[in-house]
Amino acid sequence: KDIVLTYAQTQNKTIVEQLEMGVTYLDIRCRFNNGKFEIYHGSVSQKQSFDDVIKACQKFLKENPSETIIMNIKEENSKTTNNTFSQRFVQYYYSYPNLFEIGNHIPKLGEVRGKIVVIRRFVSGDNIGIDAQSFWKDNTTFIAENKNGVQFYIQDNYKFSKNELKFDNFKKALEESGKEIKMNRGSRKLHLNFTSGQLDGASGSKIKAVSDYINPKL
Repeated sequence: KDIVLTYAQTQNKTIVEQLEMGVTYLDIRCRFNNGKFEIYHGSVSQKQSFDDVIKACQKFLKENPSETIIMNIKEENSKTTNNTFSQRFVQYYYSYPNLFEIGNHIPKLGEVRGKIVVIRRFVSGDNIGIDAQSFWKDNTTFIAENKNGVQFYIQDNYKFSKNELKFDNFKKALEESGKEIKMNRGSRKLHLNFTSGQLDGASGSKIKAVSDYINPKL
């Protein structure tokens, strides 16, 4: 528990609380262990299962059927081979019918109200979800396009020497998405702009120092 609270905890709100605050994008890291997905951050367990996450989202969407959740599902610290992780996700998909949108395209909002749109960061021979596994870069800002022609603008700079640098990265990415909306309201590019991060060489309570600076400005 102490490790989770000081080193690997990224939120102090439950998933339901975050959704009710207006968060619509969840970055979910799953470790495949003993036939199920457990939620991890790096090598540290978050004391939750993927079922816990799904049920929280399901509850919110049932109470707010006009809403949509975008879920980035990443295989974290697993020791699977070939298509094992993807096959297990398919079982979750069928266990929760009509909850997940797993097409490899950017859907229109009207098509996915009440659903979870999956961004995939795991290997899948079935081509599940919007593929981001094949090109995701670590700790940077980048533009990419997957094999299905889905375009991304991603800002995920999570290591930096000063909070001001992180906020500048976030603000620039936000401005880029705004420019694109003005130029082309029919744009099919998916913008993902992260506010999370860790100061170089910091651990424990200093991680919270990032959110204490970024969140009020956001």
